[in-house]
Amino acid sequence: MADSNETKPQKKKIRTMALSILLAVIVWFMVMSLTNPTITVTLTNLKVRFVGEATLRDRNLTVTGRENIPPLSVTVRGSRGDLMNYMDDVYIQVDLSNITDAGTYSLTGKPVIPTTRIGVEKENYGNITVNAEKIVSKETEVKVTYTGVPTDKLVRTDIKNPVVEISGAESEINEVDGAQAVINWQDVKEGESKLEYALINSSGAPITENETIESPRSEIDVVNRIYDAVTLPIDVKLSDSFSEGYELDNPDPEPDRVKVGVEDGAAAPERLTVTIPTIESGEKEFKIDAVEGIYIPADSAAVKVNVSAHEKPVDENNEEQNGD
Repeated sequence: MADSNETKPQKKKIRTMALSILLAVIVWFMVMSLTNPTITVTLTNLKVRFVGEATLRDRNLTVTGRENIPPLSVTVRGSRGDLMNYMDDVYIQVDLSNITDAGTYSLTGKPVIPTTRIGVEKENYGNITVNAEKIVSKETEVKVTYTGVPTDKLVRTDIKNPVVEISGAESEINEVDGAQAVINWQDVKEGESKLEYALINSSGAPITENETIESPRSEIDVVNRIYDAVTLPIDVKLSDSFSEGYELDNPDPEPDRVKVGVEDGAAAPERLTVTIPTIESGEKEFKIDAVEGIYIPADSAAVKVNVSAHEKPVDENNEEQNGD
């Protein structure tokens, strides 16, 4: 009888502990349901990630028009905490591996969620339009322009490797009309340096947005030289083969003066000369004669001359003397 009496308090204690645990679990679920409830939300402006791009590239194809894909959204359900933790990591996956040729394709997207505790209730989008283009290559020449150079200075930049190769989607490559590197006077240093370049379109404006264009190098190697600048007038003359028998009617060049650079230690001439090697009439472009120690920029190295010449009058006195 004594043993039976002793087990009753123990059984009561066990029942009390079990009840306490049950109540604690119930309270925990109640608290969680209040502070971290299961909710349904719509996630908008989801990112699109393509898989199979390496396969596409092996087929000499690439995707363009990503910015034209409309906003995508999905409705999902999960606890508030899970949604807060993972909502920024949800995206739409599109498989490109079945594309075999250039064209426009309508592909199915698949929502990707980094946890199984969040489920998809509804996909709020249809098929996704994807443009596939051929990858093409071409070479383009980099030209240098300057900003902020003082009027009494000129900079000569020789590019060691002016031609760069670019590749990308055919439509984007066709937009490229050249490449440009800009030198700011404050950054100019004599000697060798590297310059970044930007691709430009037919209007000369930088191409600031592209999806696919690549190049093996983003810089060019240059050698800079700085000169004192002077502006000199230009004389026009006939070459020796014509000057004895002909004279120019109106030898005014356009422009009639150019800005040139003078090397250290060199003396600037008073005037520059353009030699005309023809008497054939018409407006033509002729190069300015080179002068040692003088740098003539490429964009100023030629002038236009409206060539018109006549025979020199015969000197009768000289003819009589020759006849005697």
